[in-house]
Amino acid sequence: MAQPIIGRPVSEEVWESVRAEFALPALEQVRRRLAELMEDPDPVMRQLVRVFLSGLNRLC
Repeated sequence: MAQPIIGRPVSEEVWESVRAEFALPALEQVRRRLAELMEDPDPVMRQLVRVFLSGLNRLC
């Protein structure tokens, strides 16, 4: 049986499996795509990261 990961750092291997399973693009892929669509993607990137981190807090 796998050991629980609560309270431990999440490895890059785990993040890769989450991206693969849920088809989450890498942050740099999102930044590149937004840069194609707008002059300054930073405000949107900050919102995306904030939403993502807020969702993680509910999981912990």
